[in-house]
Amino acid sequence: MTAKKKPKSQVAIDREFAESARIAVKQHHSKICLPLLDNLGDNILEVGYNGRMYLIKRGSKVMVPNALLEILTNANVPYQRIAH
Repeated sequence: MTAKKKPKSQVAIDREFAESARIAVKQHHSKICLPLLDNLGDNILEVGYNGRMYLIKRGSKVMVPNALLEILTNANVPYQRIAH
């Protein structure tokens, strides 16, 4: 007989989210710019990494964790790295 798992409380979920945000801040970041694409109606790119979703606005200079650069490269998404 297996014991049923209790669902996580909202406090526990909030604590885990805060911890993952703290870890994300410690990651190395780079400034990039995704080119605007005329044939797309939506100029926001959604990228998932390690259980988190990142929304990257095309045509804007944004700071992203370096791990996203590998994801963008592997997905053949063009981007320009901006010097700090």
